[in-house]
Amino acid sequence: MSRRHQTTDRLSKPTGARLVVLDGVGVGQKVPLRDTMTLGRSLSCDIVVDDAEVSREHCLFRQQVDGTFTVRDLGSRNGTLVNGTKVSEQALRFGDKIRLGPRQVYVFTAYDPVEEQLLQRQRLETLGRLTAGVAHDLNNMLGAVTASVAYLRQLSAKEREGLEGQACLEDIDSAAQRAATLSGRLLGLARAETQRQVVSLSEVCRDAHRIARRTFERTLEIETNLKPRTFVEGDGAQMLQVVLNLLVNARDAIADGRGSTIRLTLDRPPPGDGPPQAVISVQDDGPGIDPDVQHRIFEPFFSAKPNQAGYGVGLSTVKEVVVNHGGSVEVSSTPGRGAIFRVVLPALDPASARMEHQTFDRQLDPPPTQSSRKALVLLVDDEPVMQRSLKRVLKRAGFDVEVRADGESALERMGREPVIELLVLDLDLPGINGLETLRRLRQGAVTTPVICISGHRDAMDHQSTSELGIHAFLAKPFSTHQLIAVAHEALKSTLDDSDTNTQP
Repeated sequence: MSRRHQTTDRLSKPTGARLVVLDGVGVGQKVPLRDTMTLGRSLSCDIVVDDAEVSREHCLFRQQVDGTFTVRDLGSRNGTLVNGTKVSEQALRFGDKIRLGPRQVYVFTAYDPVEEQLLQRQRLETLGRLTAGVAHDLNNMLGAVTASVAYLRQLSAKEREGLEGQACLEDIDSAAQRAATLSGRLLGLARAETQRQVVSLSEVCRDAHRIARRTFERTLEIETNLKPRTFVEGDGAQMLQVVLNLLVNARDAIADGRGSTIRLTLDRPPPGDGPPQAVISVQDDGPGIDPDVQHRIFEPFFSAKPNQAGYGVGLSTVKEVVVNHGGSVEVSSTPGRGAIFRVVLPALDPASARMEHQTFDRQLDPPPTQSSRKALVLLVDDEPVMQRSLKRVLKRAGFDVEVRADGESALERMGREPVIELLVLDLDLPGINGLETLRRLRQGAVTTPVICISGHRDAMDHQSTSELGIHAFLAKPFSTHQLIAVAHEALKSTLDDSDTNTQP
């Protein structure tokens, strides 16, 4: 039983069941179980596992009338084993280990939804404590944009083409990119869903350092020593939350003026006898932690801060996330000499992980300045500023552009001549949203290539992308380079498919 279930009566009665990945793809991932759920490689399964040794539909979990669960093998190639014994159908008890194939192992355990509430509550606490600094940073960027725009308006057309005009445009572009990056990080931190993938801890630590540097007091010094190309498998937003929590904790520890330096270190120790590891360390030179409370600092709702500042869930969340990622966290502290928090995680091979690691900015060939043909594009977005801006960009690139503001009018236009050759579709539409609009088009056998756009970076999942035939997803704000490049790419793929279909 976890420390969380031992701490308070309110948390001691789990209300459901879940699977926790012990080995294989997604170590540490938690999957709440409900009603009837299938597990397998197929995207149609409720629990999708990207392991070649797991069958497309491997097994089925079903909740019984009395609340207990059973697991049934669905004729899988490698079988379903419960506690080492192959079963066709088996009642499950908390603690049972379920093996699917040679690598994928789960433990069936109790599920307490309060854990997820704690995690989200702590995210909001972290965001709240960073709000003042974030607002200051965003206001600086907006100030740079408005000042540059005002200056450009005072210039003549000739002066705008000169060095000063170009410098203003570069400043506007730089400020916009910084604002977009910051908002993306904060949205990722606030996101409740877990998304496991290859994560660059080097980038995570750099992001956390940038946010801390812009939001912490300027009198504090933050030193970094980050090992490049350090990768783990997990959730990038949760990893960012871990590092930010530790940095905020260090800042609070030295807030009384008895310290001034925080050290953030990321290391990848030389491989020994065991598996490779990645180590994140956050050290402060504050007053340290009282030995009498060191053993309790990872408990939920326990706070050693003066006046019980915060909810006391920051460090418990750090431990929860780290353990879920197959790692461990420890603290060492001597009164008067600060504290060091050390997070150890299973690391991935840098060479192979770097190939899998996906960054937000797609690396695409530079698009031509003009489209080779006047393709007709339908742009669907309900925001007038976005309509005007994107229409200008697309027309400048040589496309013919029509604009609609909602799903209903988009569906009506797609059914008429002349034929739309490319659809640029915002997902956040009034009435019929973008995904539903696209589903109706596909049900009507419309095969037009589609680029989806949204202000939410996690608005699109792989399953929807595959099922609806979406060529690309761009999260706002995206660059004009990205939009034009994927537009040419989408049209080229359509031509390639047409050429292939007409081959004798």
